[in-house]
Amino acid sequence: MRRFLSVTAVIVCVSLFAAIASGATITFSATLTPEQEIPAPVLNGTTPSGMATATLDTVARTVQFMLDWQGLTSMAIGAHIHRINPMAATPGTGPITVNFLMFTDPPMQPADSLSGTVSIDNATVANLIAGLGAGDMYFNVHTENNRPGEIRGNIAAVPEPGAIGLLGGGLVALLTLKRRRR
Repeated sequence: MRRFLSVTAVIVCVSLFAAIASGATITFSATLTPEQEIPAPVLNGTTPSGMATATLDTVARTVQFMLDWQGLTSMAIGAHIHRINPMAATPGTGPITVNFLMFTDPPMQPADSLSGTVSIDNATVANLIAGLGAGDMYFNVHTENNRPGEIRGNIAAVPEPGAIGLLGGGLVALLTLKRRRR
């Protein structure tokens, strides 16, 4: 009977984890600072900073985003998600994966915010998922004075509340099973 309960508990935990892991959305965020920027920006005494959050919907193939920044040295001319390319001429940098503010759009103020939803294709969805899993994605805000980028934030996935509860429940189940075996 104990073995049956143990196997049942494992099956339930695995099933719940699979259901959450196959969810259609992935939320990720970053704090944007000049210290993370490569190459280092010329700041002329300013202290720019920002926050960025985005949600990838793998079914609808969209990225909903919100970026806030302040203290930039000049007008913002670009805002994107990049993926680090290990073969890049400048280590730690990479090509644009998702555009929020393109260099051809009208510039934005040194203290501003940008939000919206962009449509992406299947290849970009796959690139984002792989990049998030590898930890090599970053938000970047480019300015007139610092065209390679003025503030950057390396992206960290935000765990869904259900995943945190599932993890806690799984740990309790494992501890209970371990305790019963003694």
